[in-house]
Amino acid sequence: MKRKNRGFTIIELLTSFSLASVVMLFLFNILVIVKKNYTKNSVRSELVVNQSLLSSELYHDAYASTLVSVGGTKNDYTFGFRDSAGTTVTKNLKITSNSITYGDFTYKVNEDSDAQIATNETKMSQYSSGNISYMELRIPIYSSITGEKKDYGIRFVYLYDTGSISYTVR
Repeated sequence: MKRKNRGFTIIELLTSFSLASVVMLFLFNILVIVKKNYTKNSVRSELVVNQSLLSSELYHDAYASTLVSVGGTKNDYTFGFRDSAGTTVTKNLKITSNSITYGDFTYKVNEDSDAQIATNETKMSQYSSGNISYMELRIPIYSSITGEKKDYGIRFVYLYDTGSISYTVR
């Protein structure tokens, strides 16, 4: 007499479901890892792009025109520039814990990036040696999402002849 096989046994079904569950678990873990890496890299990319844009704006103004004055206090500076026609233009740099405003340009930290502008570490310094002086502006920006203690902030260095700039930063 021939025996007809109709369907699966319970052991075969349980084995199949167990294997499928293990595969789904590994795929879910890979998906979580990929999402974390995507978020971390997109935050890092956004911070680097904004860092580049603001630095470019500062350097363009300082070198396309002539920087003639720097003044202000911590986290609130005023830059004076003289263009080729002799007109003096001033631009303000205001730094808060979630934004940097320079002239018409505003760099706002995205809340999703968990980035923070370290206003307590912001520093404007001037150094002189003989006829040459340089000024350094440092605005640190950190993000805990990237998982590293890397500064994505602004570092602006301007070299000039001593005495050609009125520097009154307190």
